[in-house]
Amino acid sequence: MEDLEHKCGEKVDIGNLYRTLRRMEMDGWVKSDWSKNESGPDRRTYTITEDGLSFLKSAMSSLTHTDKLIHRLMEGYKLAFREGQASV
Repeated sequence: MEDLEHKCGEKVDIGNLYRTLRRMEMDGWVKSDWSKNESGPDRRTYTITEDGLSFLKSAMSSLTHTDKLIHRLMEGYKLAFREGQASV
């Protein structure tokens, strides 16, 4: 958890993260198990399910398509509105 902010590139609301994981578990996208921890409290670990992988693949495909559309829009904007040259 200590590295989460660094890996995500922004502050993570831990409470919201766990609520989201529980909701994903109810949707069948992840499953959780308790792991014994000798040096502290037991830990809940989450694993993605086959349904979760399928949903992730679909979501990534959709996001990739949206990303391409946004980049196309930005390139069109740059061509149409070069600095100091508005083409209306």
